[in-house]
Amino acid sequence: MQELRAVFGGGHVQGTRRSVLAGMSGLAISAALPAAAIAASGVSDEEIDRAIAALIAPSRGAIGVAEAQGFLMENAGLSAMPGLVLAHRFSPLPRTETAAIMAKITGEEPSLDWFDWMLWQEAHPDVVPTAGFVGLKRAVFEAIDPNFEIFLRDPWLDRERARIRFEEVTWGGVRKDGIPSLDNPALIPAGEADYLRDSDPVFGVSINGDVRAYPLRIMGWHEMFNEVIGDVPVALAYCTLCGAGILFETQVPGRPSP
Repeated sequence: MQELRAVFGGGHVQGTRRSVLAGMSGLAISAALPAAAIAASGVSDEEIDRAIAALIAPSRGAIGVAEAQGFLMENAGLSAMPGLVLAHRFSPLPRTETAAIMAKITGEEPSLDWFDWMLWQEAHPDVVPTAGFVGLKRAVFEAIDPNFEIFLRDPWLDRERARIRFEEVTWGGVRKDGIPSLDNPALIPAGEADYLRDSDPVFGVSINGDVRAYPLRIMGWHEMFNEVIGDVPVALAYCTLCGAGILFETQVPGRPSP
């Protein structure tokens, strides 16, 4: 996908701060797709991908925005939906155009809410993206943060091997290490933790007689710690949304260090 990557160059994608927390109403998810949308359009995946790329980065596209919008309205089918959902979130253009194209393809209401279309996509796992979709989405993510490349290598994005479809993977709003992990923090005896109230929750970990407590008020800033407890290297992943914490042993067989 060198041509699609050239559309983005090394610049930063515009429009990445658009809210994805708007209401989830407005898009009726149908169990069946209209027959007209299933028919092949007769155009190549490459043409579809180029047109979508022109919407995401209009100042760098090989074709004009109006031309791309008209082409997609006339020719795009279901395989274009993952790319159009991507464009709906990241294009700096008004969402009315991408919403209209997707509505025509699917027969749904032309919702302006990106999350509505993510729900539609989740409900239709049978839709297979265009051949260039992986390269296009990877280019968008790497324009946000080049460090995302380490998570987006080809073997891990193979549709036949992946447990989660790449269409459903989305950017959470921060760059790599934007929420820094708590690594081997300085510790104090529990009796000296006068900044805590008796009612403050902590994550308690006890391994081989080594007992530690990690206050949620600290973990909320980091969401993960990496530590050696009782001579065992571990990491705790904390979800601030559901309040759950899961402890993992990080010594991997065949690797000299965690």
